[in-house]
Amino acid sequence: MVEGSANVARAATAVGARLVHVSTDVVFDGRKGCPYDEGDAPSPCTAYGHAKADAEARVGDIAPGALIVRTSLIVGGPGHEP
Repeated sequence: MVEGSANVARAATAVGARLVHVSTDVVFDGRKGCPYDEGDAPSPCTAYGHAKADAEARVGDIAPGALIVRTSLIVGGPGHEP
């Protein structure tokens, strides 16, 4: 996941395209006590969350103009880790 995201960021940068990187709110552990915003540092508590946070960081380093969009629970439900 991380290296694939980095490859897409490199390809987008090479052709001058603006990248929209889809991530997840699972980059947060939910312990803040109030809503998170884009300025909050990731604090993942699952392997998936760590991988998504690492992918966001790589994309940001490679393509600083990329939009990183964090969605909330696209697939799954109670008892199903993404």
